[in-house]
Amino acid sequence: MDILKQIDQRSFKQRLAHETNMKIRELMIGIASQPVTMLEIVAAGPYVFRQRFLDDFRGMPVDGNVADMVFKFFCEKVVAFYGEPNADVDKAVDQAGKLAGKALDKVELPTPLTEEEIEKSWKLEIASSVDAMEQSYKGSARVRDGADMGEKKVH
Repeated sequence: MDILKQIDQRSFKQRLAHETNMKIRELMIGIASQPVTMLEIVAAGPYVFRQRFLDDFRGMPVDGNVADMVFKFFCEKVVAFYGEPNADVDKAVDQAGKLAGKALDKVELPTPLTEEEIEKSWKLEIASSVDAMEQSYKGSARVRDGADMGEKKVH
């Protein structure tokens, strides 16, 4: 019976380690594929990242060292992409914060669309008969733009 418990416990630990590695890999790929997010994380610094990382991975077998290694990975990516061509990757954490801040200063975030732009941006093709349109709505256009939906008749 003791052997079965040990095997079961070992397989649980292996599954937990595998699941944790997959989650960390997923996080790293997700953040590295979004340059602005990666810049924001690196610009915030290692302390902020460590706290968020440990909160998000609570209950999994990770500690501050794992968080630091993941942060260093993001720093190396920032230095490789935004730094000088022959930058020293070993000093990535020191350089990355400044590089990320400078790169974020150059980022232009799009402004939210106005109500008018939203109304102009879509069309509705009506797939009912002309008789049904005349019965339900004033007008019988086959395609309507944005706010030009017409008034609905009240029966």
